[in-house]
Amino acid sequence: MKRLKSVVDVLATLLVVIAAGLVIWRQFIPAASSRRPPRIESAKGTLPAELARTALGSGQVALVEFADFECPFCGRHAREVEPMIRKTFVDTGVVREVFVNLPLPIHAHAGPASEAAMCAGQQGKFWGMYDALFQDQKGLEASDLTARADKIGLDSATLAECQRGGKARAEVERHKKVAAEMKVQATPAFFVGLVQSDGSIEIKKRLNGALPFADFRTAIVEVAPAELRSRIPKVAFNAPQDGVPNAF
Repeated sequence: MKRLKSVVDVLATLLVVIAAGLVIWRQFIPAASSRRPPRIESAKGTLPAELARTALGSGQVALVEFADFECPFCGRHAREVEPMIRKTFVDTGVVREVFVNLPLPIHAHAGPASEAAMCAGQQGKFWGMYDALFQDQKGLEASDLTARADKIGLDSATLAECQRGGKARAEVERHKKVAAEMKVQATPAFFVGLVQSDGSIEIKKRLNGALPFADFRTAIVEVAPAELRSRIPKVAFNAPQDGVPNAF
């Protein structure tokens, strides 16, 4: 009889533990899933002018990209969506693109790739290296970086000296510090804001992940001053809506 009672007590204890576990699961799992950031959200802050030097275009609206050259979702954005942004908004004088390096610890080649891109920028070809690196993310070894540099017409000796000098690495570290200050932990992440007279960027919107062109169009149109909206090509509003948000 005592043995039966002990078995019953053990079963009762197990049922209590399971019930408690279910209660905790129901409380915390939905909360965790609800913490996923929205695709587009309002944001505040200022990007220092020194970080806006990696700019493409001269528009009053800035699109700031935090990315990792080894991140697959960053690559997808660079190959599929960024060319549409460049053609529609940058080439028409509405937007300037700004790149901020955020090499993640899980990507061994991202740091050297970022440094190579910054060194390319010293020769006026940052965006040429941006395109070359994202075009083929499988080859990011030192020899691959040199080959990309040769392909876009960089002076190899100047590039090597820059890479050894440490200045590019210091710039990348500065970028990472600003990313932390702006609470960017995953790539890609984007901010849309207005360029100020001192070259800094007043942030207005944040976009989380590798989003479709339509989301960038929405954020840019919302931030753009009225006098600039008329310069946005009408074809931009007929662009495809597809695309799945992701960040890694």
